[in-house]
Amino acid sequence: MFKWCSLGKRILLIVAWLGSVAAAYLFGQSQAPGQPSAAASAVPDSAALAQIGSGRIEPDRDVDQWEQLRLQQDWEALAAQAVSGDRAAELLLLAQDLGAAGRSADALALLDAFLRQTRSNAALFVQSDLLMMSGQMLAALEPLFQVLDYPETPEQARRARQRLDVIINAREQQLINSDDLAGLVMLFQQLSQRDPGYDRYRLKLAGWLLRSGDLTAARAQARELGSNGVSDAEREALAREIELAGSSLPFLREGPGYFADVVITAPGRTGSGAESVRLLVDTGATTTGISVALLQRLGARQLNRQVRVNTANGVTQMAMYRVSGLRVGNIEIADLEVLALPDPPHGAAGLLGMDVLDQLPKAVGTP
Repeated sequence: MFKWCSLGKRILLIVAWLGSVAAAYLFGQSQAPGQPSAAASAVPDSAALAQIGSGRIEPDRDVDQWEQLRLQQDWEALAAQAVSGDRAAELLLLAQDLGAAGRSADALALLDAFLRQTRSNAALFVQSDLLMMSGQMLAALEPLFQVLDYPETPEQARRARQRLDVIINAREQQLINSDDLAGLVMLFQQLSQRDPGYDRYRLKLAGWLLRSGDLTAARAQARELGSNGVSDAEREALAREIELAGSSLPFLREGPGYFADVVITAPGRTGSGAESVRLLVDTGATTTGISVALLQRLGARQLNRQVRVNTANGVTQMAMYRVSGLRVGNIEIADLEVLALPDPPHGAAGLLGMDVLDQLPKAVGTP
């Protein structure tokens, strides 16, 4: 009985299958010659889509409207559909794909249309990236500032600030490489106006005003300087630079530091025993340091003691020497003990420390 039932079921299945084949054949014969089946006509081929995009034929109602608008490059309508149909993520992917394919202008046009109809921080990030890809470095800043104006999350604000810093640092370096002081001042003036609450731009502006010789404007910026994006050490360093620049002493700005031309005289030497050298002004050094070679050439007297000094390479012991005089401009400091530097800074014979700076007419280096 069991075997018979199984055999009967198999026969019924075979009959049902033959019936479905016959029905399909008859349905196919009923179609007009050359006419595609209903299933086939639901999916347009690439040639049809291309004709739709060119406007040579009317779009088939079965073709997806999103695809029709994309092919027609109707960015306004596509953006409207993205807003009404909750397809923002799909639109952003399309913009990124267009950019990757070298069609940045189309990608930016699509995003502009979308952002005119809705606010989207995600779209602003993509817009900034596309502007960078197309070489519009400064234009790429504005979408990020718009994110900062109304961040949806603290993470969005952090990402926007981080990207801004990267772009601005790159632009600043370009202007430094071309020695464009006017361009550097203008850059940070514009940034300070666009984002007045971020004090780092004002710090940079004060620094570049100082290097361009506009001490009055640099002081004005420094007075308004807050702590958003600026450390206490950076604020103090700016105050020291402004004070150095405002002094009547012969301090020279070269690259990132200040230098002073000084005359050093060794004990018992006069006239020809004095030597004019350049020292790097270091407001972080408590004691002035002179190269060992120069001290020995001048015949300076070595003292019978050493001091522990913190350097970039760690703590080390340095010998102390005595010089009979060190003159900065018209100010002379007599009987000065100095450190013997085995490796003076590049371009200088040593460091001018606070032991000398504090004795100058102004408390140079004191914030």
